[in-house]
Amino acid sequence: MYQFWRGLHKVKHKFSWGAQFVVQNGRNTLFWEDTWISDVPLRLLFPRVFNLCRDKSATVNQCFEDGEVSLNFRRTFTQSDFEEWEKLLDLLQNVSLNEAEDKVKWALEKSNTYSTKSILQQLWKSRLPMKLKVFMWLTMQGRLQTGMALKEKKNGKVITDAAYVGLMKMLTIFFSNV
Repeated sequence: MYQFWRGLHKVKHKFSWGAQFVVQNGRNTLFWEDTWISDVPLRLLFPRVFNLCRDKSATVNQCFEDGEVSLNFRRTFTQSDFEEWEKLLDLLQNVSLNEAEDKVKWALEKSNTYSTKSILQQLWKSRLPMKLKVFMWLTMQGRLQTGMALKEKKNGKVITDAAYVGLMKMLTIFFSNV
């Protein structure tokens, strides 16, 4: 079981990067963790500033006050921290929030809509152990019998997607802590 979780941990960032946020009001997009203004999360582009930031789970909306960037830090910047901060400010200079809801598009598909196929393609391209890839593939296809599905089958009811629903709940919880 340890190898399973370790393998998932290695590729979870690929799944979260599939979601590209289109920021409108910024209330549902995480400033540091979500991919919204670049191809990767800001925490990866600006690691020094991220490490100094007090609220690493702030939304975009919480990081802007009257149209200006407003972040709190644990200490003052060194010269190299300040240079990174200036690059971050340059990137954020054209951000303008409004009252519309944030939107999510799926960057792994040309149609920008989520599909299991795009997740499976990422899964097969990953460097996970083959048995973990097969396990996840079987589960996503609803072909892996879980205890719940077997119990229901015993009672005469067949629930074909029980394994899939279980895995999706597990992955949602797991990947929400990226």
